[in-house]
Amino acid sequence: MINTEWGALNETSLFRPTPFDEQVDHESANPKHYRFQKLTSWFYLGEISRFILLELVSKRLLFNGKATEALKRHGSFATFHLFKIEDAPDLTTVKTWICDLFDYEQNEVSDEDADIVKQIAGIVAVRSGRMVGCPIAALITHMGYDTDVETINIAVDGEFFIGSTQFEARLKKSVATILGNDVEHKLKFHHVQGNGFIGGAIAALEGAHGQIPNIMSKWGVNS
Repeated sequence: MINTEWGALNETSLFRPTPFDEQVDHESANPKHYRFQKLTSWFYLGEISRFILLELVSKRLLFNGKATEALKRHGSFATFHLFKIEDAPDLTTVKTWICDLFDYEQNEVSDEDADIVKQIAGIVAVRSGRMVGCPIAALITHMGYDTDVETINIAVDGEFFIGSTQFEARLKKSVATILGNDVEHKLKFHHVQGNGFIGGAIAALEGAHGQIPNIMSKWGVNS
């Protein structure tokens, strides 16, 4: 069983953070630390997206150049809301979320605005899934599970598997992009709420009884 704690990785030359990532890091409680966590975890994705929206507003590319006090407020765009917007069935629903979250009037948010916000939510979410898939693939390779096993159990704590309908599929696709499609079907994720070590122990117990290798992968709020 391996508890990765990879949120603490700080190799920014590999991560290539954007200016919006740098803003999030600068305003965090621990600048220059836990950089991978700040690029990928539940706690930060909404804030990354909020900075992107503010940049577009400042260039008059969104909301006719108007930034409400709610949009400018730290933490006003939670990752939960980001996933709700990404999964919204239509732009009318997206506009309703925008107005509720950021105190815009309905006539201040166009369909184009709603489409831009939805696309940003998707881009930030997809990047997170792809980046988290990379160390999973590295760990699978390091432990030799990419060639000689039928199932790879991965225990996960955090909110991604509750808040996002697409995150697990993105993780699998990211791993498959690196290791090949034959690995994708072997991955079995177990979402465990609460302490990450408990999740790892549960996955290890299942592996011991089923003689299945296990990986403890942890990110999200507690990473």
